[in-house]
This record gives sequence, C-alpha cells and structure tokens, in this order.
Amino acid sequence: MIDPKEIDFAAKKDEAGWQGVIDNFFLSATPKLYEWLRWVITLAALTYVQHKTNSTSVLVILRVTYTFTFFYFIAYFFQFRFKGLPLLKNPKLALFSSLLISGLLAYFTWYIVTEAVNAVAQSQP
Repeated sequence: MIDPKEIDFAAKKDEAGWQGVIDNFFLSATPKLYEWLRWVITLAALTYVQHKTNSTSVLVILRVTYTFTFFYFIAYFFQFRFKGLPLLKNPKLALFSSLLISGLLAYFTWYIVTEAVNAVAQSQP
C-alpha cells in the first residue's frame, strides 16, 4: 500500500510556508493534469474508432481501459488523508470524512474525464 499523503487544513504556517505548499501543489498537479489529458485524447480516439467501425474488440479495449482508469483514480485519490477539517474532533468521523472527500474527488475526476472523452469524440467530423 502507498503511504498516505497528509493534507492538514489546521496547519499553522507563515506566508512563506503557505507559498511553498502552493508551489509544490502546482508543480505536482500540472504534469499530472497533462498526463490525464493525454489519456482523454487516447480514449477519445478509441471511442471515435469504435463508433465508426462498431468493432467489438475496440469496445472491449474501451471498457477495460475505462475500468482501469476508474480504479486508478480511486487509488490515486485515496492516497491522500485530509486532516484538520473544521468541526471534526472525532477521529472516526474525521477518517470517514477524509475517505468521503477522496471518493468524491475520484468519482468527479473520472466523470469529467469521461465527459471530455465524449465531447472530443463527438466533435470529430
């Protein structure tokens, strides 16, 4: 299992500390975003080919790829542990909230990716 990465909302930092956190976030997130956009283009190309050819093998590849992508997002976002959430003093409730946030991030990211794939695939002549 991957060691969880903690995101502490209650951390006390000065301006330079927060600037470092923000810089590290964008230095990590931007390449990841472009990696995921490459996936969108790949999935859109496969979707376009499948719609044009009605190929069963391409359909199987698409379904497997979407399944892998969904589980990737679950694994990716569940590596984060959100701590210091306001009003949550109970450790079990805080853990549940962290897991809920991770699950929602995974689902909405997967949903946005599938919608982007469909938009790109449908925009082709």
